[in-house]
Order: sequence, then structure tokens, then C-alpha cells
Amino acid sequence: MKLNSGLRFVCGLLIVLVAVGAKALPPISEQDYLNEFASSAFQLPDNRICAVFENNPDFSALSSSRLYFVCLKERRFTKAKPLQETASREFTYVANPRPLIINGKIWIYFNAYNDLTKEAKWGRFAFDEEDAETPIEWLNTSEVLQGQPSAWIFPALTDSGKIVLSYEMNSSAGGSDIYFSLSNKGQTFGSPVRLAESARQARFAEFYKGPWAFSYKVGTAAYVVLSADEGRSLSAPIHISAGAVIQDTFLLQRKDGDLDVYYLVDIEGKGYSLFRRKITRTGILGNEEPLTSAAVSIEKLHALRLSSGKIFLTLSKTIIANGTKTSDVVFMTLMDDAP
Repeated sequence: MKLNSGLRFVCGLLIVLVAVGAKALPPISEQDYLNEFASSAFQLPDNRICAVFENNPDFSALSSSRLYFVCLKERRFTKAKPLQETASREFTYVANPRPLIINGKIWIYFNAYNDLTKEAKWGRFAFDEEDAETPIEWLNTSEVLQGQPSAWIFPALTDSGKIVLSYEMNSSAGGSDIYFSLSNKGQTFGSPVRLAESARQARFAEFYKGPWAFSYKVGTAAYVVLSADEGRSLSAPIHISAGAVIQDTFLLQRKDGDLDVYYLVDIEGKGYSLFRRKITRTGILGNEEPLTSAAVSIEKLHALRLSSGKIFLTLSKTIIANGTKTSDVVFMTLMDDAP
């Protein structure tokens, strides 16, 4: 598989994966004792890029996790620093950090839980480079959501200023369904609206002055649904990649106001390759564009539009050496949207 010849990358920030002797994408941390996972990136008012991630000390067992952050300074990331260590003493898992900028303030949304079969708490805190222990605000949700063991949430901001929180909930048939809830200020959320049954990994984005979109997975397939009325009604599911086994998806608004969907495709069971394609507001898909040329063990995709217009992506890359399983958060920067 070869890279699209028209794709342009930022020099110095990307080592392209090649078909023979694949090289690793650059890690955001060189600290060997960290197993970085489930990352998200955001941009500070001074335009520096930061990334938050969870660290799993024993990655093979995934027996606990806590939050860390790094910031890009002079083309290198700073040493990773822990966040909310107080919460880490109370909860076994402090995980899934998701940044959201609301009225100029950077909030980190996250999950905290002690057991995947028991209730998870959803919280947020204001990001401060100099203060790793800013007060935690636990999210207020409807009674339907209380007691849910599901850990994963994804917050997003709409053009109108509403905050969309998408998540998984246990279903009566077993497994999980995906929902979203709305908030005006980002702490108290309303009743859940179901997006899809037997689904996972809901992600949200909005067309410029246009409909909402959610991507999600059902089994190994991935779909996008559109809504012209803020989620009250949904389009028929749009299959992102026919015949492909998808690991993760992420939606990002393009410069032209439409969306690109980024997704990881299984390559003959050997790993995943990163792809993307355009989605128009009428649900038409553009051509699939490969962004990496070799199958590697990558997942937990996150994409960020920078103030410069460039696109910054982070992924978790798993490494197995001498029988030991570890992970790094790696990154790449793209100049353009999908063709």
C-alpha cells in the first residue's frame, strides 16, 4: 500500500511508515516507565500544543491508570507530568482524558472508576500547567445514567455553544448501546438520546453551519449518521469503509466546512493502517486515502485542527519486545484535509 502522492506532511514532525522496515512515529514522551494510552491533544492560547494521556504502569494487565500531560516546546515535548494524583489515590482507574475549550477555558473531561463492572464517575477539571491539582467538578447527569459501569465518554462543543457528551450505556440485551446528552455549561447534562444499538465508540463533529454527525462502531464495521435537528432525528447509517475491519474512528471539520472521518483499518490481521475520507453534509463519501503505508499496532486515534490550519494527530502504538508489552503515544502532523 502506498501513500497518496499529493499528501504533504510537516517536515520534522513525521517519520512516514514505510512498507519494508517500518519506522516508528515519534513518541510524545521518552520516559521508559510510562505506558502512554488513550491520548487527546489541545492548543494553548500561546499556540503551543499539549497532549493529555493515561499511563498504565502494567500495560499487559491494564490493572490501573492515571493521567499525565506533555506540551510541545521548541519542537520537542516537555517531560511528562502527572495530573490529579489525588484522584489517583481514590480511584484505581483515572482514564480517558478529553480536553474541551469552553469560553476560552480548557477543561479536561475524564473517567474515574475502581471496577469496570461498577459505577464510573465522570468529571472535569480546568487545565493549568502550573497546578496539577485544580478542583475536580463531577458531572451531574440524569438518573438514567447514575450507576452505569460504562467508563468511556467523549465531549464536544457545537457552534451554538452547547456541549455534546456521547457515551456507552449497558443494554438490556447485554453489550452496550451509544447515547448522547446535552449541556449548556458543560457540567450538568440532560436525558440520554440513543444513537445506535449494540454499538461503541461514539464520536461527534459538526459541519460548518450545517448538520451534526456521529461516528461509531458496530462489531468491526464503522458508520456515520447525520442529524439536521440537533439529534432529534438521524439519517440512515453511512458505512465508512465497505468490507473493512475498523478499529477506531474520529471526525474532524475540514477547512471547507465539511468533515473528514479518520479511521484505522485492519491489514490482513497484522495491524492497522490509518485512513481518512471526506464526508459531505449530504452524506456523500470521498475517496479513501491511506495515511500510513504499513500495518502497525496503533489505536485510540485523536485529531486536532490547529490554529494554523494544520492537523495534529495522536495514536497509541503497542510494542512487544522480549515478551513484554508496552505502549507509546505517537503523533503526526498533516498539512491538508483529505482530497
